[in-house]
Amino acid sequence: MKRVGLAALICIICWSFPNCFGQSLLIIRAIDDKQQPLRDVKVTIAGWEFAPRLTDDDGRVYFEMKDIGVGREISITGVLVGYRMKNGSRGYTTKDTLVSSNYTEFVMYCPKWGFLQLNDYIKGRRGYAIGLGLGFGVEGSDHVLLGNVPSDIRTVPPHPDDLRDRSTEILPPNVLDNYLVHENAVRIEVGYRANIDIFISFWGIINVAVRTSSIRHSEKVEGQNYFRKDYIRPEYFGKAMIYYSVESRKKQFLDRSSFSLPIFLTYPALYFGENKEIISRIVLGTNTILPQRIDLQSEQGWDRFGERQVQQARDLGELKEIEWFGGIDFERTAVKDLKLGIQFMLVYTVYQESLKVPLSLESEDRWLFLIRLNMTCLI
Repeated sequence: MKRVGLAALICIICWSFPNCFGQSLLIIRAIDDKQQPLRDVKVTIAGWEFAPRLTDDDGRVYFEMKDIGVGREISITGVLVGYRMKNGSRGYTTKDTLVSSNYTEFVMYCPKWGFLQLNDYIKGRRGYAIGLGLGFGVEGSDHVLLGNVPSDIRTVPPHPDDLRDRSTEILPPNVLDNYLVHENAVRIEVGYRANIDIFISFWGIINVAVRTSSIRHSEKVEGQNYFRKDYIRPEYFGKAMIYYSVESRKKQFLDRSSFSLPIFLTYPALYFGENKEIISRIVLGTNTILPQRIDLQSEQGWDRFGERQVQQARDLGELKEIEWFGGIDFERTAVKDLKLGIQFMLVYTVYQESLKVPLSLESEDRWLFLIRLNMTCLI
């Protein structure tokens, strides 16, 4: 009876000995070329009938030896987006589970650049769903053509001093055509615009910005948006001019009418660097909800002795700049939760008039260029 019990105990020890020391498992570990563990590597053993398995946080994955077979020649492959396994696969011979542990590791390396999948991009943000950012941009200049300028804007009476002192030398004031500037189409330059915006980003993809813009006052250019007419009779010497102009007003940051609301998507496309330090994204967006506005004004008066004297200035209303933009940006991690970026975009501008006088908008829609720097803090 004792012999039977002793034999049973020996059998139990022999059966449990490999399991106690973990030698019934094939342990595979995936690391990068800096010896750091790689999680979520999809490990496959050639010819094995079960589905591939993913490595854990330590870069390890475990297979039962009994499912593989001792002494088999096996080929191990691993896949992780953005990484490549050196030599494509790793050959290995499974050992005798009673003699030695079964452990192997293979090195994966990251190419200098590659395509980036959305899931990996979101994982790279380490679970931060929201980012708060500050942006600064410069947008190119444009020209707007306005036609059918009303005659009351283009008509200026003679200067009072000329009526008093040179009444016989000037054209008859009672003939209105003598004091009507005939050019009725003006070309206005909308200068380079500087933009500052505060934006919120969701998962680094959906972005909503509150933007304020600064636009300089358009210059008065003769024959473009500044027109003059002499009202001295041809038989007399000297000049006396009437003029009118239509121009865009200066706009500064934080003015009431300087705000717009761009909404844009930034979708990941490429990565650069062994550790994906730089991410390139496709940018698409619009400001249709709250577009940028250009304020217009007219001015009438006299051009005498090389100086302009204003008779009156009028508010003409505004033009709305509805923008559709697209391009690329590059984002780089500066410190742990701070990202820096630069965007290069083409802006397609559609103008809509909201005017107080019956001017006609005759300008074609334009393509502009925009460059923008931004800084995003993940929270």
